Amino acid sequence: MELYLWDFPYQNQIFRDSTPSFDISINEGNLVEIWYTLDNGLVNITCGTSGQILQDYWNALRPGDYIFKIYANDTLGHLGFSEVNIQKKESVISVYNSAIISLITIIGIGVFAYKIKKKLK
Repeated sequence: MELYLWDFPYQNQIFRDSTPSFDISINEGNLVEIWYTLDNGLVNITCGTSGQILQDYWNALRPGDYIFKIYANDTLGHLGFSEVNIQKKESVISVYNSAIISLITIIGIGVFAYKIKKKLK
């Protein structure tokens, strides 16, 4: 059985909030099932030859490097797979929000410290 990731995703592609799309090509006349995993088989998601990684599954993953591995089997039990490394990065909005929260906290502490210092005089 020949199974190829066809077009998406490509090696070391970076994704943020949007789930990766995939498109595969399988040379097999007696196909039974297709599935993918990003966690070495702890969670396996049944799929077709094209689509997107489930958003809930993607959201549950921490930022980091993952191996997107897609499998297929046939009626004789032959197993084929293809894999590609992808990266999940923290969303730009999350980084931006963290910076704003930090800045507001620092300003708030500064204002609070100034008021306490003023009352002590």
